[in-house]
Amino acid sequence: MKMCWPMWGLLLVCTFGCQPTQPSPGQTSSATAEGPVETSLPTTLDLRQNASATLPGTGEELSIAIGDITRGTVTVNVKRKDGRSVLGPDPMKRGDTQVFQAADRTYSLKLAKITDTMAGDDTASFIFAEVSAEALAEKKKIEQLIAAVEGLNDAVFIRNGTEYKAKDAADHLRRKLEAAGDEIDSATKFINLIASKSSMSGEEYTIRFADGRIVTAGDFLREKLSTLESANGAG
Repeated sequence: MKMCWPMWGLLLVCTFGCQPTQPSPGQTSSATAEGPVETSLPTTLDLRQNASATLPGTGEELSIAIGDITRGTVTVNVKRKDGRSVLGPDPMKRGDTQVFQAADRTYSLKLAKITDTMAGDDTASFIFAEVSAEALAEKKKIEQLIAAVEGLNDAVFIRNGTEYKAKDAADHLRRKLEAAGDEIDSATKFINLIASKSSMSGEEYTIRFADGRIVTAGDFLREKLSTLESANGAG
């Protein structure tokens, strides 16, 4: 029996055109995908001004929104899925870090970079991470050590041969700590790398008390740290 061309065409379509589509290597089929992919933390997030996005690694429970980027500052707001704010709206500038809690977890959001082009394409780059209980404890110790320095109103702090008041010395330590960034993750590192000596000359910081007694800043802070840890049951 002679088959006509239209019938041949139909057979060709069914043979070659009716096969199920297979995903290419490295591509996940939407039919087998099971919900959003969880991003490990820390992660970097880039946003244009006046934009919003889901915060990675939170199972779409948290979102971030930023406002205008003006003079190196941007307003940041982090919200739950139900609309409640867990951070802000707060202004942030480059280097600032905000710590907040949500769903029994603690997070940090650092504004790592701002690109202010004055042409409408301004962007902000954030580092988003989960903070452990240990890291929070070390951060609190560092803050307490700086407060101990700031509270020595009758003492004189000597740095590279120049005398400074307590508040000036504490402010200097805060600036060095901010500049060091994530390198300082413990109170011990803070003392050894930030608060004991000048990073420029290598000369030790010293403290002269009202009674004339002189000690190194490192020794003073190590004693304070030992007292703090003993009080918290860690010493």
